[in-house]
Amino acid sequence: LIPWNIRSVDSAVDHGPGFPAGVHFASRDVGWIPIDTGAGGGAGGIARTNDGGKTWERQGAQNGWGINAVSVVSDTDIWIIGGRRFPLVGSSFLLHTQDSGATWIQVLPRLGPTDGIDFVDTLHGIGIGDSTHPDVVLASNDGTSWMVSATIANTIVRGVSFVDRIHGWAIGQSESNQSETWNVFQTVDGGKTWRLVYTSDRTIVSIRFFNPSDGILVLTSTNGLATVATTDGGQTWTPISTVSIPKSVSDALTYSDRIHGWAAALSASNRLQVLATSDGGASWVTLIADLPTKDYAALTVASTSGSQAWVGFGNRILSTVDGGQSWTDVVLPADVIVEAMSVIDQNTGWLMSVDGRILRTTNGGKSWSII
Repeated sequence: LIPWNIRSVDSAVDHGPGFPAGVHFASRDVGWIPIDTGAGGGAGGIARTNDGGKTWERQGAQNGWGINAVSVVSDTDIWIIGGRRFPLVGSSFLLHTQDSGATWIQVLPRLGPTDGIDFVDTLHGIGIGDSTHPDVVLASNDGTSWMVSATIANTIVRGVSFVDRIHGWAIGQSESNQSETWNVFQTVDGGKTWRLVYTSDRTIVSIRFFNPSDGILVLTSTNGLATVATTDGGQTWTPISTVSIPKSVSDALTYSDRIHGWAAALSASNRLQVLATSDGGASWVTLIADLPTKDYAALTVASTSGSQAWVGFGNRILSTVDGGQSWTDVVLPADVIVEAMSVIDQNTGWLMSVDGRILRTTNGGKSWSII
């Protein structure tokens, strides 16, 4: 019998709880262990050894990868199948490397945003997140295809606001050690490079700029939500108001200008509420108080004026053009669950489904087509 040498894989999973899903060696020294996150959302990724399993180096754990399968062609040529499990769930992916994992190329699905979108005209848009990375910023120059524009290092990007093709801002949470630090970044070259302009220890709920100088942030506060404004592109911020409205609006609040804002929330009994402000958030009027819904995880609101707004929840979109006095209810196909929306005028808008598909309307949301 040929003797076996027992190797520990502790160093392969020492970045937190994860579940090794096999071991694959390309040669005597070079091997790989796929690691899934499990139901509890532990650290996943893929571990690589260059010394026959004595030591292991983890990849992808910081991006929330859960790896299910590996195909090893050679020491340098590897294919993996997995999905992004956290902090924001992405779709499953097929990745390929030809340099031992130094870089991974996404083969499937087609590159596209998973966590948010913001269009400035019918052709040019910015997306955040993809199937593999929560810190990536994507750009579209034709309204249909996407390319990686930049990454904002060590940041879980949660939202973007662009006022034209070059001026934009992003909000994100620091990835380091589960930090509660939230940051605002600015770009003046269309998202190719970003610089830090503001930091807060409070959760930044939303960001909206109206021109290269004027913008609004909504942050959590002890009394509810606080609104702060800037007139210098985000260098300094001045408090406007602090209001108490449902905490569940944290993913569904936007401003169309410095005084007009819209918010949506689900009550404890899964009833949809839609609110509006016309005084910069000092007071809010309830427009829809008790609309029965299913238990949808995502709510999103988009607006271009104090009279026009769209509210997305589940596979439905409510829209108004008269300040909320009347609403149009559009039901989308059952498999289209709205994750994010972006509108540029009363007729033209985009929505992103939770599965990464992007749909566009040119008739005020009456009909939608996949792009």
